[in-house]
Amino acid sequence: MSVTVYGLASGRSLKLEVSHEDREKNLLDFLRSHGVMISSSCNGAGVCKKCVMQNELLICTFTVESYEKEYPNTSIEISYL
Repeated sequence: MSVTVYGLASGRSLKLEVSHEDREKNLLDFLRSHGVMISSSCNGAGVCKKCVMQNELLICTFTVESYEKEYPNTSIEISYL
């Protein structure tokens, strides 16, 4: 499995491979572990609302696996990247 991250500001995309261990991580931790700097002053508690993707979803509220199940074949779109 892989995850594609698309930066709306830069127009760049990254394709990140997902290991078996990565599937249980939340998307915030997964992206950060792959060098994608995501804003989050609450560090994943879900209160600052800075880690928004697709203009409405919070990266910190999904595991990699749950995001893939709920939104299959959808890239992660981040406005400020």
